[in-house]
Formats: sequence, structure tokens, C-alpha cells
Amino acid sequence: MAAALPLARTAPAPAPRPRRLRFALVFTVVIAAVSLLPYLLAYLWTPPGHHFAGFFFIADDATTYLAKMREGADGSWLWNDPYTSEPHGGVFLFGFYLLFGHLAALLHLPMIAAYHLARITGAIALVLAAERLCRRLLPSERANLGLVLVVLGSGAGFLAQAAGNPAIFGTQVEALDLHLPELSGWYSILAIPHFAWATALIIAALLGLLRIMEAPGLRPLALTALALIALTAIHPQMIPVLAVIWVAYRVVLLLWGQRLSWRALAAEAAAFAATLPLLAYNAWILFRDPTIAEWAHQWRHQAPGPVSLVVSLGLPLLLATIGMTVAWRRRDQGLALLLVWPPLVVVLLYLPNLANIQRRLLDALFVPLGILAVHSYLHWRGKMASNGELRYMLIVAPFWSIRPVRSLRRGARPAAPNAETGMQKYALSNTGCAVRKEPRPLRPRGGPAPPRPGRCARLRRPLQRDSRLFPEDPQRRRRPRSRRAGQRRTNLSRR
Repeated sequence: MAAALPLARTAPAPAPRPRRLRFALVFTVVIAAVSLLPYLLAYLWTPPGHHFAGFFFIADDATTYLAKMREGADGSWLWNDPYTSEPHGGVFLFGFYLLFGHLAALLHLPMIAAYHLARITGAIALVLAAERLCRRLLPSERANLGLVLVVLGSGAGFLAQAAGNPAIFGTQVEALDLHLPELSGWYSILAIPHFAWATALIIAALLGLLRIMEAPGLRPLALTALALIALTAIHPQMIPVLAVIWVAYRVVLLLWGQRLSWRALAAEAAAFAATLPLLAYNAWILFRDPTIAEWAHQWRHQAPGPVSLVVSLGLPLLLATIGMTVAWRRRDQGLALLLVWPPLVVVLLYLPNLANIQRRLLDALFVPLGILAVHSYLHWRGKMASNGELRYMLIVAPFWSIRPVRSLRRGARPAAPNAETGMQKYALSNTGCAVRKEPRPLRPRGGPAPPRPGRCARLRRPLQRDSRLFPEDPQRRRRPRSRRAGQRRTNLSRR
């Protein structure tokens, strides 16, 4: 028998390759191809004697982006305003388009081709970053649904547009989701490339901060700081917004009983501190350079009307509000970041700021709304543990409560007053599953005590909790009052 045994252990079979990225990759390719299709058709169907400029949306801004890319293609890393005759020096603004201008010169691409290259790469970055965030905050079987809602979710602005923009509460309702790319992931991908890239960098920075909070290290710190610096080069106004959101998130976790790690706090502060030199430079040229300051005075990015904003966010906002309510009542630490994100953005949106760019603070707002909408859907479908327990109580309990009534109709002897009938036989344990109480047998006179049965017997299909949505909190475990009580609990768990 010993000779029949192998001399060495056989190598284990290779683990199956995870397939979680397959949907994300296919979805990314589909989104990029569909977003490019209208432009290709417009090029092919352009009538003779006409020229298609290469834009469908916000063409007046897009042409200025081509001018900035032209400066980058000429070898400049500093932007000069070509629309003024005032003498001024170059400043480091619009570095995103200057970079793609350098890429266009390196790859010998036309400016319009480099512009759409920036748009397609932004779509890829946004979808993959949103997929990572959905995988972290949603159950694995619903992460794909969250990705679709984040990228393709939109509001009900088309209804206001079809109704002729009526006036409600004295203000005209505008279809903001049809005009502002920052309110929709699909619109950002289809129209303006730096909006898609800014959203992807916001998600990457938040994922890096979450990684630092769990396990501080040099690599997550460097990657997070790099994402924040790149975001500062595109949309510097979002750095203070992210800082406020992260501080509020930390405060909520502290109020919910999570202990602080000073090492993690120092690493998070260092990631934000890496953006201070570039932020200070942007503030200096915005308020001290006379040409740039005069150019900035023409900005008109005031906050939209509240009614228009609610209508333009539409159904995702309604579902996200339900999701925030459920998360707050359950003190779900996994959703605490999304819980504070939309309310703080709305508060900052209607506060005055020095640069008069309130509307620009809406970047990536559709991300938390889409993920919270999926949580509301899960709660409505009964996927959450508490909702499943409530469903069990409402469906199963009435059948057990009518059991004594049926026995009385058949002429059976009524149960004893101390007998457990109906709802008393079943209860919900603190582990989230339905349990059945078994009566303790009586001790016969003059004989030994019968063996004591188990305290509870699980049903065939117990209601289970999702450990990812409801992690066990070690601080909330009940400590045994004595050593004997702890030993008794250990014996019961072994049974």
C-alpha cells in the first residue's frame, strides 16, 4: 500500500481565473464604440461643400480646447490666451489639453483625432474606476447593475423640455441633464473629455484614501497623491470638496464607534498636502495675474435652481435618498462615504465662493447616486437581512398563529396555558436566522434527568445575512458576565 502512494504531492489544479472584469471590459468597449459612432456617421454623411467640425455638444468651448491643444503641439507647456491682445506671460492652466497636444505632435495626429482620443481614453478610465468602486461597495452579484446605473443613469430633464420648461414655485424648470455634462456619466463621455477624466480621478482618489484608511503604506499614499495632483491639474476646485467630504466621512465613522488610526490620518493628510503647491499656484494666478483675473471675471457658473436640479437628477436622486435613509438607520460604515457625499455637495453648491464656480462642484455627483440607487433596489427586493427577517415574520408567522384555531375546530383538546403555540415557537436569533424553540422535557420522578436538547434548531433554509453588507462588529459582541457563562456559551456553539 505504501508503494502505491505517490512520492510527491500532485500539484493542485489551477484556480479558475476570476471573471468579474469580463462584463466591465465588454461594457467599456461598447460604451467607447457607441460614443464614437455618431461622430463617424457625421463625417461620412457630411454633404458636399460642407465641413463637420467634429463636435455635437458645447462646440464653442470645444473649439477653444483645440486651440489649447495646438499650443501643446507647438511645444509649449504654458497656456497663453489667444483671444486677447493684452501682453501677458504664459501660465500653467489647461494642462490636460496641453498634454494631449504634445501627444498629437508625437503621434502625428490631427487635433480633432487627439481630442477624440482623450474622450475615448476618458471613457475607459471612468468605466473601470466606477467598476472598482461598485465592486467595493456593492454585493458581487449586483456590482454590474451599479456600474450600468452610474454610467448610464440620468434624470427627467427631458420631461421639462417636452413640457416647454414650465415655471414651478416662480422659477423656470430647466433640463440641466441635457446641458451640463457633469450631471451624467454618459454625457461626460459623449461630449467633454476632461469631465470623464476628472470623474475617474475622483473615484481613484477616494479608492486610494479608503485603502490608506485600511492599511497605510507608501504605495497607496503615492498613488493617491498622484491621482489628487492630476485632478488638481484638471479641476482644482474639486480638491477642497473632496477634503470636506473625507473629513465628514471620518467624523461619521468616529460617531459610529470606529477607532482612529493616527498613522492612517497622517497618510491621508499627506495625500491632500501634495496638492497644496499647485493649488496655491492656481489661486495666485487667478487673483494676482491681471490678464487671467480679467478673464476669470466673465465666468458665470452660478448654482442652478433647486427645482431644476431635483428634476434633472430625477429617479436616481429619489432612490438614492431612500438608500441614504436606510444606511443612516443601519449605521452602515461601508456606505458612510456615499451617505455624506451628495448632501455636502448640495450645501457647497449654494454657498458663495470667491471664484463664482458653484456649478462646477457637481463633478461626479452621479456616482454616489447610482450606487445608492442600487442599495435602494436591493432593500426593496428583500436582499438585505433585516428586510428578509421582516418578510419572514409577515409571511410565515400568520400560518403558525392560525394553527391552534384549526385544532380547536377539529375538536382537539386545547393546549395547556403554558404550552408554546403560534408565534411563541419561533423567534429571530441575533445572527439573523429563524430558529425554533424546543420545549425542555420533564424530569420523571425517581429517574435521571433526560438529556437536554439543543437550545435551537435551524430551519432547512435559514435567512442569511450578507457578510459584505453587514460585517460583524467585534465591539458590539456581548461579553460573558462570568467565566462559567462563557464556558456555557462555548459548549452551546459546539453543539
